[in-house]
Amino acid sequence: QDYKFNGNFALVELFATALVERILEHGFVPDVIVPVPLSRQRIAKRGFNQAALLANAVAGKLNAKLRANGNANANANGNTNGNGNATASSATRVEKNWLEKVRDTPAQSGLALEARRRNIADAFILTASGAAAIAKQSNLKIALLDDVITTGATLSEAASLLKRAGAARVTTLVVARVPPPRAKTQMQLAKKSLVG
Repeated sequence: QDYKFNGNFALVELFATALVERILEHGFVPDVIVPVPLSRQRIAKRGFNQAALLANAVAGKLNAKLRANGNANANANGNTNGNGNATASSATRVEKNWLEKVRDTPAQSGLALEARRRNIADAFILTASGAAAIAKQSNLKIALLDDVITTGATLSEAASLLKRAGAARVTTLVVARVPPPRAKTQMQLAKKSLVG
């Protein structure tokens, strides 16, 4: 929350490092990182898109780590220069303009799962440039990045657009998972019964 709502940008490096470690641990090196977009109204209010800042940091750290490890990126993405070294085109890149949030939605926090799905339905579009870029690339691996996941409604809605456009694989990256509202209530009841 300190990062998202108070602009504590020092946390970006910490979060990016943790995400890069997880990416490498799982052996999934994306070709592209797409941050979940915010509506224009939300960006105007907050002043930044926390997912976009994080995506830039993750791509930078991931590419630096892969270069330091020699041909690991070539092995993951299959793009080499004949000497087994990764080519410039094999670097993970950030695409902030492939998705657009065209409808400003009320905050998802506090909403139940079905209300979250209704709230976010049709809030995103795949841009023409995003559709064209995805169509040009076969076997495209995309990491869809957001700061927090609760029910997955936002990520599911955005990922479905990328998959329908032809992405071979869409994997989600998040910094934190918040228990859904129902789970929070169950935890509070359990805590009460232990205390009371």
